[in-house]
Amino acid sequence: MARDIIHEAIREAIERAGWNVTNDPLTIDLTEDDTYFDIDLGAERETSEGVTQKVLAIEIKSFIRSSVINAFHEALGQYLNYQAAIHEQGLDYELFMAISEEGWERLSSFKFIQRRIKQFKLQFILVNIQKKEITKWIR
Repeated sequence: MARDIIHEAIREAIERAGWNVTNDPLTIDLTEDDTYFDIDLGAERETSEGVTQKVLAIEIKSFIRSSVINAFHEALGQYLNYQAAIHEQGLDYELFMAISEEGWERLSSFKFIQRRIKQFKLQFILVNIQKKEITKWIR
């Protein structure tokens, strides 16, 4: 599995925001087909009482290819397949796509993409890559 160019910066931003990265990558095993998916990161955060609060599955995308539409087409397919696999396996992960602020600007410039984001209820974590900080959660 090839890592996205912004993988390490995203991981650091997630950790700096108080999340514990538990899997890098997070493997979802679909045993009936002898198939598996590797989602870039699995992360969790605990309450002050030590109870796991939330568990995330995070797919990282940079959207730096020349064709944003083609990159989104591929990312959407992955996201929907990961979402289905998480559901079918009865796992308690909330799925997000982590992208740079610049990647979000590129996606936002296409009305077609914005409509698909709403249609499929995609969730995003926006990260300032230089500062390695989460700047926005989009649900």
